[in-house]
Amino acid sequence: MSDGWRARLGRWLLGNAEAMPPVWLVGGTVRDLLLGKEPGDLDIVCHGAKSLAAALARAKNAALVPMEKDSRAPSYRVVSRQDPDDYLDVTELRGPDMDSDLRARDFSVNAMALEIRPEAPGLTGETLDPCGGQEALSARRLEILGEQNILDDPLRIMRGYRLAGTLGFTLSPGTLELFTRHAALLTQVAMERVTRELLLLLDSGRAAPLVRMMDAQGVLAVLFPETLPMRGCVQEGFHHLDVWEHSLLVFEECGKILGALETEFGEDGAGVRAYLGESRRRPLLLLAALLHDIGKPMAKRTNAEKGRATFYGHDRKGAALVEETARGMRLSAKDREYLALLVREHIHVLDLAKPHVREKTRMAWFRSMGGAAAASLVLALADIRGRRGPFVTEKDTREREDYCHAMIHALYGGVLERLREKPFVTGQDLLDLGMAPGPRMRKALEKVREAQDAGEVTDREAALALARELAASPSAS
Repeated sequence: MSDGWRARLGRWLLGNAEAMPPVWLVGGTVRDLLLGKEPGDLDIVCHGAKSLAAALARAKNAALVPMEKDSRAPSYRVVSRQDPDDYLDVTELRGPDMDSDLRARDFSVNAMALEIRPEAPGLTGETLDPCGGQEALSARRLEILGEQNILDDPLRIMRGYRLAGTLGFTLSPGTLELFTRHAALLTQVAMERVTRELLLLLDSGRAAPLVRMMDAQGVLAVLFPETLPMRGCVQEGFHHLDVWEHSLLVFEECGKILGALETEFGEDGAGVRAYLGESRRRPLLLLAALLHDIGKPMAKRTNAEKGRATFYGHDRKGAALVEETARGMRLSAKDREYLALLVREHIHVLDLAKPHVREKTRMAWFRSMGGAAAASLVLALADIRGRRGPFVTEKDTREREDYCHAMIHALYGGVLERLREKPFVTGQDLLDLGMAPGPRMRKALEKVREAQDAGEVTDREAALALARELAASPSAS
């Protein structure tokens, strides 16, 4: 690990010793340093945090931003005006001394402090560890500091799972018992905070066993009560598990695919990875995998003729339910739309594999999905691998998997480039052909574009010929 953090800290603190009370680096910053990682944030605590932060801002001509981390411990961010990524967080000491502050934190690995001494050559002095944080680090174990710490902030339940995922640590039995006992308190936490921790966990690459754990301890039922009808909702034929257990299996399969994209899709895996790496697409895809069949209990019907349950329309019902769930999670409109899209399309994409489906129809689907087609195909592949009922054959599974791979190859082997091409025919061309603005013109433009996407017209002349034919027709249908 480099000593870049010392240089960053020195830029803020050196030359300001006269304005400084006793100061300590704390929490995740110290934990990461002891793990040999370069810390992202620099968090310091002291008495008189507001005064110190204001003095540093004046001395460095920096911006001073009040933060809302903890009402009991006001925090202030001092941000460089030249580089917004260069900042220092200054927080008020909780309690009369550093020992009291550390004991009020969440986990023992986050309850350590490193003394800052600007006059010292290395800027640092002694390390305080009153709660056994270094021992827990060595054991790669997360230990909650006590029941009251959860009662003070129930979000610590979600933070525990998230840290276990991002750090690769285990949660101690006592910690898990307290999480189970107080899971219901998560309803008292602002959903924005819960959602942030959940998405970080899902994006950690280690979410599968932790999500299973959250389910066993009742946490998922608290976060997503709308999933309760999925538990015990029996499926027959194509499934060997009830709806909920199938969904957990699909979630796990999706995580496996995401962890080995290049193995799964070859060189096209890089394209899938790039798409999912933007915004929050990867964790939202995993959430879609967990909730993709949420509409099944509502859509379930018993078909006497077939002698089994059917779930027609569960994709559309599920998309509507998921959109409401996403709204409750305080996700953005863009994220809600993406999540609902994946749930709505998880059956349709496999319908496109049927032999009678025309290439034009597949291309129309690609255009409607854009880059999200990659996420939809990953979900479809995971769904295929989560079906092991008596009606499922190895041949059917292999053919469906091959179809998903072929669609991914098509997407990155030319479809995306084709979709980005400028249209051969525009609305002005149709006006010049005598077609009046309106729904008929819009439909004609769509048909010409569909033909271009499918390779049925390959240049402007062929596209204009089709446009003339449509313009002369009584309708563009």
